[in-house]
Amino acid sequence: MEENDTGQQIDAAIEDVCNYVGDVTGKRATKNEVAAALKKYFVLNEIKDFIVLMREEQ
Repeated sequence: MEENDTGQQIDAAIEDVCNYVGDVTGKRATKNEVAAALKKYFVLNEIKDFIVLMREEQ
């Protein structure tokens, strides 16, 4: 996967999060809010667990 493809996937994922928050709360999240949430321990731990699971399935 090329770097540009990765950047596009990250941008699309952030947009998905912004839209999801808007769908469930009525107010779309900003990219700054998503960035702050991604730095929280619980979110980091969930992401780590998901990546470990994906790697085990390969």
